[in-house]
Amino acid sequence: MKITKKRLAHIVFESDDWASRTFDIILLILIFGSIFIVILDSVASLRAEYGQLFLTLEWISTILFTIEYGLRIWLSRESKGYIFSFFGIVDLLAILPMYLSFFILNSQLLSV
Repeated sequence: MKITKKRLAHIVFESDDWASRTFDIILLILIFGSIFIVILDSVASLRAEYGQLFLTLEWISTILFTIEYGLRIWLSRESKGYIFSFFGIVDLLAILPMYLSFFILNSQLLSV
C-alpha cells in the first residue's frame, strides 16, 4: 500500500477518518508523555535515580516531534506559512530547548 503525499497530508492535518484520528491520538499521547517526563525530571530525587532514562526519553520524544514538525512543513501547501503560523511557532518552541542544550548548558530546562 503506497501512501501519497496528498493522503499523508490528510492524515497529518485533518481528523475526519480513522488514520487521522489515530495520528492525533498518538501525538497527544506523546505530548502528555513528554510533559510527564519533564515533570518527573524536575524532582531531584527522581532525577538522581532515573536522570539518564529521562534524558533518553526526552530525546526520543524530541526526535519524534522534530519528524512531525518536518512532516508538517513538507506537507503544507505553503511551507513558510506553516513555519510562521501560531502552531508552527509552538511546534518549533517545543523542540528548540533540547537542540539548544548542545550549545547552551542546561537550556533543556526551557522545556519546562
